[in-house]
Amino acid sequence: MMSADTTPLYVQMNEQDIYFLETIIDAYDGIGHVRRDWHMADGQRYVQILVAPDFLSDVQRVIENARGHVSIGEVRSSLPSS
Repeated sequence: MMSADTTPLYVQMNEQDIYFLETIIDAYDGIGHVRRDWHMADGQRYVQILVAPDFLSDVQRVIENARGHVSIGEVRSSLPSS
């Protein structure tokens, strides 16, 4: 269960690139947690990042910088209910 003050982000990416993003997020102790379960939306697979309070802009910056190294598609704050 997600804390009320935790912000979810859904990142469209390849399975083989999750470890890279997870390693970077983990290096910034406490800013977020990459969940390794997949979420489907519009035929695309998304990995969820649970972002700690007050760190949304930091995690978004990490994702943008990671785009230079791995394939990252759309980033959403929510997904449609299935």
